Amino acid sequence: MFSNVIVLSAGQTVYCGPRAKMIPHFAAAGHVCPTYMNPAEYFISLVNTDFEDHVEVPKLVYAYSKSDTSKQIQERVNRDRATLKHLPDIRKRPPSALRQFSVLMYRN
Repeated sequence: MFSNVIVLSAGQTVYCGPRAKMIPHFAAAGHVCPTYMNPAEYFISLVNTDFEDHVEVPKLVYAYSKSDTSKQIQERVNRDRATLKHLPDIRKRPPSALRQFSVLMYRN
């Protein structure tokens, strides 16, 4: 199974985080999953504007942006970005014309 889930709607993040915290997150936003319904289907029906019972997606996006899960993920992203700044620039030179020619000749 999946350990992390990302729910997007129109390119906006509605939820991103552990699967176990997804149901409580949506319940806190006022959308409790019905007892005998598949949670994945329920959450997709909430954010998919093609369905009749979708809710206002901006409210869900706002609720996620203010959640602890969102803040934790943003902190991890910022730490990763800080780490990347210290890595050496490893841009490669483009292959020379001779190298390109030899690769093409080898293929044929």
